[in-house]
Amino acid sequence: MSAVDYEVEHVPDQLVNQLVKGYDALTAEVKALNEQRQELENKLSWAKQQVRRLLSVLPSYDEYTLSSRSVAARGGDRKHDHFNH
Repeated sequence: MSAVDYEVEHVPDQLVNQLVKGYDALTAEVKALNEQRQELENKLSWAKQQVRRLLSVLPSYDEYTLSSRSVAARGGDRKHDHFNH
């Protein structure tokens, strides 16, 4: 077997190893991003609960008033208001 034959024979193995390593890296990144997303969703849920609790003890404010103010301050519209989801 010549050096060229040996090299050609091992290129596919190297490519497969490279693809496996790349796949493993992507899998780890997806897992980390999913964990981060879950953590952010938990924080958003907690914040939403806190706002609702606060609104329940402040009779002069209701959810619509707070949402309208936060939307107006951001210059957005109500469909992007997280408190209405």
